[in-house]
Amino acid sequence: MTGKGSGNPGGDTYYWRFLEFGTENAPAQPFMRPAINQVGNDPVDAFIKEYGKSIDRALKQAQKKAAK
Repeated sequence: MTGKGSGNPGGDTYYWRFLEFGTENAPAQPFMRPAINQVGNDPVDAFIKEYGKSIDRALKQAQKKAAK
């Protein structure tokens, strides 16, 4: 596969928005919202925790660099 989205396993998948939210000509067929509602907040909490750790590491590195 070549062209736009060739680096993605599923190719260029810009059209997911049209399925999820619908268009003026096509009704919404949500697939993300039900999945998110089903798993709850655990994945979001894990992301926040790990992202916070990476921000703390980046700040420490920046402080070390600024001290030199």
